[in-house]
Amino acid sequence: MTTINQVAQQVVKDSIDWEYIAGTNLKEVYSTEYGHNGLTPKSCADYLAGLPSVCTVPFMNHDILQLLEQNGITRRTESAQSRLIDEYWKAVGHQFYRLVR
Repeated sequence: MTTINQVAQQVVKDSIDWEYIAGTNLKEVYSTEYGHNGLTPKSCADYLAGLPSVCTVPFMNHDILQLLEQNGITRRTESAQSRLIDEYWKAVGHQFYRLVR
């Protein structure tokens, strides 16, 4: 069974625009664009939700739910789907944080 953390890890890895950061590194780009907000999993999630050029993860709720459903992760009720979307943002933030810390 695929976990939300596994999906998040793959999404972040696949969403990084390595050509954009050519000649520098991911941490430097993050620090320049968003580093004034700190370096925590939460700040990384906020950074990703702001649609940075360097890493464009799925951000629309429908797309997030569809991506998770494709990986066998679903919820039936609207409130459970909302919590799942929150978990997704925490997970992608944590995965991105692991790359830039």
